[in-house]
Amino acid sequence: MRNMVDVCSRHWQGNLSMGGLMVANEANRGPKEVCLTPGAAPSPRQVAGRWGAKSSAPLNALGNLNLLALPAVALFCSARCPGQLILEAYDLAQRFREEGVPVISGFHSPMEQECLRILLRAPQSVIWCLARGLFRRIPVKPVDCRPAVAAGHLTIVSPFPDKLRQPTTQTALVRNRLVAELAAVVVVAHAAPGSKSAALCRELLAAGKPLYTFDAPANAALLQAGARPITPATDWKRLLTQETP
Repeated sequence: MRNMVDVCSRHWQGNLSMGGLMVANEANRGPKEVCLTPGAAPSPRQVAGRWGAKSSAPLNALGNLNLLALPAVALFCSARCPGQLILEAYDLAQRFREEGVPVISGFHSPMEQECLRILLRAPQSVIWCLARGLFRRIPVKPVDCRPAVAAGHLTIVSPFPDKLRQPTTQTALVRNRLVAELAAVVVVAHAAPGSKSAALCRELLAAGKPLYTFDAPANAALLQAGARPITPATDWKRLLTQETP
């Protein structure tokens, strides 16, 4: 915990308590860097408590803290994805944007990054979870995130200290579990057989996490494992309401 306090104190002045969160604030201007203390549970999602139950690390966030209280859909896709499923994922991202469905993702694979571009073309609640420490500056790639952060539509979070500048295979696994933990519902456009994404899907399904995927031959293993098929009739807003703890 000492490292996270040091990180905050380097950049911000003053501390205040907010729903069980440790918030470091800079002279009433600029973005906020938020330390979510493990075991401290902000209503209604109990974000810090749910993450803290699985990790001793606090959670850093840059942007609108209120987004962390929204029930969200987690979006995953393996780096290698069949072309038709990529198109369906882009259509789904557009649907999320049009219907105002909050989305959380690592936005790391090429398909996930394109979905981030789609989501941020309009006011949309998005949480970007990193497999490294927080960016020193709000990123402009794969899309200029500054307007969305300034408008309160995008929050960037990380469970890692600032000194970690590059993601690794292990931090990506931690990040993906965090994304799934903070989401009410999980969408996996494609998980390549034998991949770490496929292993995570099996873990989530075994734990009873609602997991959806496209009804396609490439996703046959996921569907057989218990994933639910995405259809035009899937009511995401209703699902988020039902699955929110």
